[in-house]
Amino acid sequence: MVLPPQGPSFRGPTPEPRVGPRPRETPRPQTPTDRAPADRAPARRASDRTPVTLTVVIANVLVMGLMIASGVGAMAPTAQSLLGWGANFGPYTLGGQWWRLVTACFVHAGLIHLAFNMYVLWDLGRLTERVYGALGFSLVYLVAGIGGSLASVSINPVGVSVGASGAVFGVAGAFLAFLVRNRGRIDPHVSAHLRRSLVTFVLINLALGFTLPGIDMAAHVGGLVMGFLTGLLATPTVTREGPQRAYWAYPVVAAVGAAMCGIAWLGVPLMR
Repeated sequence: MVLPPQGPSFRGPTPEPRVGPRPRETPRPQTPTDRAPADRAPARRASDRTPVTLTVVIANVLVMGLMIASGVGAMAPTAQSLLGWGANFGPYTLGGQWWRLVTACFVHAGLIHLAFNMYVLWDLGRLTERVYGALGFSLVYLVAGIGGSLASVSINPVGVSVGASGAVFGVAGAFLAFLVRNRGRIDPHVSAHLRRSLVTFVLINLALGFTLPGIDMAAHVGGLVMGFLTGLLATPTVTREGPQRAYWAYPVVAAVGAAMCGIAWLGVPLMR
């Protein structure tokens, strides 16, 4: 979201025959280890865990809570108050405060803005993290967020921009890159369904962005493009054993993110 500067998922051996009545057995107390395997909850596979998505959501909610506790408006905070919490703003970001490219991705312009972004991130982020793994997902998320912030401050340098939407669009772009790079390795019906869902999500949100005021389209498009490009580079290959991750590409993705921060530190805008 961008604001104007002034406002705001037994078989065993056959038993011998017995003669006479069967002796009465004294049952022993059942212990937890005697429970049938079906009674046990299945162990959760490591590949099903999504710690990064959970951590990012908690971090965003925590920041919003701290902001409100400090007196920032819960529904419509002012641009000045957002700047104090690390919002993206051209004269500051391109004037040496490059870290605003990152911090702006954890600041939101009110509870509704936060709730929408976290809802989408929780749904799409967990799916993407299972594919890319915790490290790969972390890099894609951060670099897409930085790319969205840099695009925003380059195209609209005097607007105060905040929100995780650029990084969330980057997650969508990264998952779309995974589907594109693994054509023929994934069930075609599943792949087509996922592609349609992603494309629909992107198109609807882009359409809303062009029609509703206060939507930072530069951050959305910048994050989407950066997520897709870094996803093409770092996307895992689907095999019978599971996703084979491209660990070699991780330093390259990290270098791209560092380079964008360097551009902001040097004060070099991409567009005017």
